[in-house]
Amino acid sequence: MKAWLFLLASFSSSAALCAEITPKIIGGKVTGDADAPWQVAIVKNLQTPYQSYHCSGILIHQNWILTAAHCANTTNPLYVLLGTNDLLNAHAKIITTGQKITHPHFNAQTLDYDLALIQLDDSINTLNCGSDCAVATIAKPSDNVLGQDLVVSGWGKTSLCQAGVDNCLPSTLHSVSLSLKECLSTDSFYLPYQITKQMICASGRGESGVITDSCEGDSGGGLIWMNNGTPIVVGITSWGSGCGREGYAGVYADVASMSDWIQKTITPDSVVANPVAPEQFELTQPAELIPSAPQNLSTSHANTTQGGSISMISLILLVLLGGLSVWFKAKKSRSV
Repeated sequence: MKAWLFLLASFSSSAALCAEITPKIIGGKVTGDADAPWQVAIVKNLQTPYQSYHCSGILIHQNWILTAAHCANTTNPLYVLLGTNDLLNAHAKIITTGQKITHPHFNAQTLDYDLALIQLDDSINTLNCGSDCAVATIAKPSDNVLGQDLVVSGWGKTSLCQAGVDNCLPSTLHSVSLSLKECLSTDSFYLPYQITKQMICASGRGESGVITDSCEGDSGGGLIWMNNGTPIVVGITSWGSGCGREGYAGVYADVASMSDWIQKTITPDSVVANPVAPEQFELTQPAELIPSAPQNLSTSHANTTQGGSISMISLILLVLLGGLSVWFKAKKSRSV
């Protein structure tokens, strides 16, 4: 369900934020089963998947589905339909789900950190699926996606529907090509406080010049970059203002910015590369920041032991003063 925010707010008066969380691909085409085998449908009733369609999701692990947090933020049981592009396919595989883990910083009002992971009760053997299912890779911060062709798919609305129309949501999966856009560009009507660092924007135009977009019903679906044949999840469909409107690109949860959380959640036993023990922290400081004892301290001590010209009391005072000097310098260096 892509969440469409109609922001009628101002900071000078009481802010009004109306979020319509409803399950669309505008200007797209029907997607075949083998065209997006990582795409799954999240439904509320395993007996009636089309009527109870809830959101989309992306298979990123044999046991995990990546989706939008506002899709998983429910106490109701959810089921996953995969291996088909048609919600009415009676032979589609439906899997029960276990825990639903939303990002710990998810904000239901602003839809910041709009990511969640849903665990499958049964592992998916992609080798047995053939071309019907596949695991997608999550994007990394180092991936250069700007200027790349992206594809988003979903079972949401395919056109702007009138209220009360029952057949707005298709049973077949649709997809459309998009590209990343600057969320707060000069031709964007979004306001700075609406967009966070965990959000990216994307939109496109069809051959006739019509704006292509995702919208109501596509929430949780993936913004996919095919990188040399490998599907990479760049974003998760999150929210927008209307559908296919000038100045309002679709807003997606930025997967790369939250990739560490995803990896740690689905592989909790993974080993962090080159871990540093707490007691090593001081030893890893740059050499110039590690204080050394005053040079004249050792010299004075040597002269004392050899010539005996400095009394024992003077020697003790020099050692104490030298130690205090080192301590103060060390404290300052660690605060830099």
